[in-house]
Amino acid sequence: MILSTATTGGSGKSGARKAASTMRPRERREEHKGRIIRAYNGAEGQFIDVTEALRSRVNEGRLYLRVDNYTVGGDPLPEGRKWLRVLYWADGERHNVVVEEKNELRLP
Repeated sequence: MILSTATTGGSGKSGARKAASTMRPRERREEHKGRIIRAYNGAEGQFIDVTEALRSRVNEGRLYLRVDNYTVGGDPLPEGRKWLRVLYWADGERHNVVVEEKNELRLP
């Protein structure tokens, strides 16, 4: 995932840099977090929304983690095989990725 910045006047890269430099650190973190649109973990009709759990793990616009009950924030189907589905924005496009439990998720 790539941090996007809105321009506040001017054009081109200088306007984007100016907007980024005027953003407070919290606003920059929120910008990163907004890149994950939705994330669900589960199977067989048993899913939980893990969007916030994944957003909190984004570091410098990237997310690398092993998919398990701890990293995604819960177990909707004990003893069952589960998948993590993530809908996210990167490079101006919407993407979808599905990762089976006990495998690695790498975004972007």
